[in-house]
Amino acid sequence: MENNPIMRSAVNWLGYWANIGPDETALVIEGDGRFTFGQLAASVAAMARWLAEAGMQPGALVGIESDDQHRHIVALLAAEALGACTVSFSAGEVRSGDAVVGRCDWVLSEAAPAAGAGRGQWVRLDAAFAATLAAMTVGPEDLARLSVAHDPHALCRLSRSSGTSGDRKIFGHSIAQLDSHCRCRERFYKTRSRSRAFIALYRLPLSVVYMLLLESLYNGSALCMVTIGNFDRVVADLTEFHVSVVLAQLPLLIDKYQTGFEHAPVRWLNVIGGEVPAPLWAQLYPLRFGHAANAYTTSEMKAFAFGTNGEAYTLADDAEARIVDAEGQKVAEGQSGLIEMRSPRMPREYLWAPELTEKHFVDGWFRTFDVGQMPKPGQLVVGGRGDDLINIGSIKIMPDLYEARLRAIPGVKEAVVIGIPDQNQMVQLHAVLEGEGLVLDAALSAAIRAAMAGTAVDCWTHVVPALPRTETGKVRRGELRQVFATA
Repeated sequence: MENNPIMRSAVNWLGYWANIGPDETALVIEGDGRFTFGQLAASVAAMARWLAEAGMQPGALVGIESDDQHRHIVALLAAEALGACTVSFSAGEVRSGDAVVGRCDWVLSEAAPAAGAGRGQWVRLDAAFAATLAAMTVGPEDLARLSVAHDPHALCRLSRSSGTSGDRKIFGHSIAQLDSHCRCRERFYKTRSRSRAFIALYRLPLSVVYMLLLESLYNGSALCMVTIGNFDRVVADLTEFHVSVVLAQLPLLIDKYQTGFEHAPVRWLNVIGGEVPAPLWAQLYPLRFGHAANAYTTSEMKAFAFGTNGEAYTLADDAEARIVDAEGQKVAEGQSGLIEMRSPRMPREYLWAPELTEKHFVDGWFRTFDVGQMPKPGQLVVGGRGDDLINIGSIKIMPDLYEARLRAIPGVKEAVVIGIPDQNQMVQLHAVLEGEGLVLDAALSAAIRAAMAGTAVDCWTHVVPALPRTETGKVRRGELRQVFATA
């Protein structure tokens, strides 16, 4: 299938494929069933009509929350059909009065917003509302809404960073930027096939799920939403698919993929959230996947660079990167520094955060504060988070090296090395180890000391049964600093 030069939004693609093949599968949701393109389009058209009659206008900011994934998807596509900008929440965020909830013109949610938290209209997305929509008769004029083109440069979707170091950053993407993401991914994965399903192992409101929904609609293929515990069933039922998994859960995905290796050439993997350790590549390519990629990107930049089958990251064909020092000056070729990037998918700013915008968006570039180098043009080597760098009395410590050593200790599932100011505001080094049944006895203490050798400073050590994590499995380092600040 050749790339269509016409720019369409997610809901425009839904209308397009529903017209071509209304009986083909659009969604498969674990525990909820299968939905065709025709069924999904009718549901979205009905809700768009209801919202239009209720007064929703183009440009409105619409917050959406529903654990029912079909209902959540219908709501966000219906709002998009009216030219609104959507943002997804969890029930806890709506109930607690998340700051972005309070900025929404509309909140479509199963959970009631916190008292006084919202300025906008609230629509309860419950079973009764779903029944109301199901009873509506959808006509050609309703379905026509799915094909209406809106300003491609206006924001249509807000996302938030994972919040590993503190508060989440909020940024938006336009239809044009999201279209650019899909086309970039299509070029990298080389083919576009309606028979290739997209597998979502997570649930909305996670940004990765929205992007998979977008790509499946762009591609005209099915989105299968299933828990990772049932991935072995997916492998048995689908021949050709593309799956994205966060690094922390990659071993579980491998454990759940023990058959069907003969179909590996038509199966694709994208690992996000960290660099895949070298020993794992042999279990991924070519055994299980014909194309296994380790994506280097940020929540802000979307598709940017890919490392294929264990090779160094290669920039997307329309992306640029440069390496600068702490003052923003470009370093000599091949030397390490902070990674700056830009592409057509780059947001303009962080919303409602001018100081953060000034820090990260510099002279037309996005400064990641990741440390890296470019051994040759178009190739990127990433050394870790620059803002994770620990400075203790002029001794600079990059945690990655020591964390890898700590993970090699028997019984240690995960390890994090952080710096925390003491009561005198002197930064102290802390190693936090995750592991069931771990006991900080003499043997473990000796192993930790050996792993931390080379830091030239003393180290506080802590053992926990579970580290605090984001929804995608990244460790919340900011929360750990708060927890152990009084140690």
